[in-house]
Amino acid sequence: MEVRFIFLAMLLILVVIILTIIKFLDLNRRLLKAEARVEQMYQRAIRDGMTGVYDHKYMLDYLENLDSSYSLLMLDIDDFKDVNDEYGHQVGDEAIKYVARKAAANIRKSDLIGRYGGDEFIIILFECNQEETELVKQKVKEAIEEPYETSCGEKLKITVSIGTYINDKTETTKEALSKADQELYKAKSCNEKVLRCSY
Repeated sequence: MEVRFIFLAMLLILVVIILTIIKFLDLNRRLLKAEARVEQMYQRAIRDGMTGVYDHKYMLDYLENLDSSYSLLMLDIDDFKDVNDEYGHQVGDEAIKYVARKAAANIRKSDLIGRYGGDEFIIILFECNQEETELVKQKVKEAIEEPYETSCGEKLKITVSIGTYINDKTETTKEALSKADQELYKAKSCNEKVLRCSY
């Protein structure tokens, strides 16, 4: 009788342990699911809906909170209005996505790319001197300017202008962006001169 009681007691304890483990695993699964949902919502909130790269606000906030030097690349599609006018807005949207994808694929995982607005992007490079920044700029530019096929079956070659600026943290984010924008304007002027000469 005593042996039977001990056996039942041990069985009951085992059942309680098993049920506790099951409950813990279920709770853990729900927590992981909730964390994944929160992360997904967070990523949606900080990323550009069209391209999937970081959005304007996230990039500005990130720059504001940086306490180390960085290189800034400001990139703009040349004559983007002409692409929209000639091929339509669908192809124009594809071009923006293409630029984002190509640019992201040609920088390091530790670097950041975001859509600054319209057909303009900014790239933050870390621990890059002037020469290395120029090499990344050239690599990104060459990759983007490879002809590609649109959804309409057209072969399209787009060109981009890129301005670069290295901020050693002596300037504010606003000043650094302004200087990168000035460099972009110079690059765009040079591209226009080259295009005019090629006709």
